[in-house]
Amino acid sequence: VFDANPSYDFETIIIENGSEDRTWNLLQEVNSRDPRFKIVHLARNFRMDGGITAGLDYASGDAAVIMTADLQDPPELITE
Repeated sequence: VFDANPSYDFETIIIENGSEDRTWNLLQEVNSRDPRFKIVHLARNFRMDGGITAGLDYASGDAAVIMTADLQDPPELITE
């Protein structure tokens, strides 16, 4: 999405919602390679609604697009 839309200033916020696997470590690696990915670690699982609310709290742009990890909505539709 970043490369296909160079005129947009994207910020991607990923909420790590209290998982107990290596997700947080992997997200830190992603963030170290590309700071456009902002990662937020929640102390416990606040369910989907809590994760969405946290993401919106950390957003700094003029608009927000919410996507879940299952990619039910294709990222290619973001600019539509």
